[in-house]
Amino acid sequence: KASANPNRKAAARAALARVEVLEKAGRRRAALQAALRLSYLFPRQESLVADALLRALALARAEKDRKTEALVRKKLAALKLSPAQREKLKKLVD
Repeated sequence: KASANPNRKAAARAALARVEVLEKAGRRRAALQAALRLSYLFPRQESLVADALLRALALARAEKDRKTEALVRKKLAALKLSPAQREKLKKLVD
């Protein structure tokens, strides 16, 4: 498993790639869970965590999972987002 890589950044990237693969395979619920898991497993990889949470937010909205959507928005509010990430968040919530 690439996500077990001792290099935490590489492992977080592999976990984010897994989210993308699951989403493209139509497994939105599994992709959502994988994105949320990434945020807990790699909390110090803030940029990758923010990317995963933005993807999780989009997936939660697509699944009409309001509880998860609220949780993800709360977690995103606690992160320092890049300008591009803030723009993506704005597009998702508008």
